[in-house]
Amino acid sequence: MREIVIKSIENDRKHHKNAKKEYSKEVQESRYRYVTEKISNLSLINNQNKICLIFGMGKHPKSTYRELEKLSGIRVVWYDSLFSKWLKPVSFFIASYEGLVEITDREKLPLVFNRLANMSMVGLYYFSRDLENKFVETIKKEKYSSYGDTIVQEDPEYFIYQIDADNVESSTGIYEIVSYGQNCPRELVDILYT
Repeated sequence: MREIVIKSIENDRKHHKNAKKEYSKEVQESRYRYVTEKISNLSLINNQNKICLIFGMGKHPKSTYRELEKLSGIRVVWYDSLFSKWLKPVSFFIASYEGLVEITDREKLPLVFNRLANMSMVGLYYFSRDLENKFVETIKKEKYSSYGDTIVQEDPEYFIYQIDADNVESSTGIYEIVSYGQNCPRELVDILYT
């Protein structure tokens, strides 16, 4: 595996003013399973003032989100094919759906995250509920883009944990991407370093 690079960005002007640290590294599947399991044990995940969204960033059949809609403890906020409206019929043959799932029961977090990590990119976003509509509308309009991340980063307590589970440049095939805010809860940050 490659060397782990952890970069403090407190004084780096290229990043959002609320970002404290951002890094990426190669990981094994066991790593993200461990992290999501530990996060699901934190009571702050069901804080009324915060939201925990899982963003599946594509390469899933529509049936993935239809199956998730049947589960209790989560709310499928939105899903759509990455294809334009003219190419949408192709989505019947090619897995192309991305979607947002709110975790309302923290115990469901690993199940949803691991399901959406299957051969795709997935992100866990923990941030102020006041920013939810702006984030969701941006994702719907822009599809996956860094615009969504910058909205989440408006909350100094934000936490973003992403996995790229089909990364061809990684020797493990999996990359972990992390960003968290200046005031991110210590319990979340500590999980990353244990």
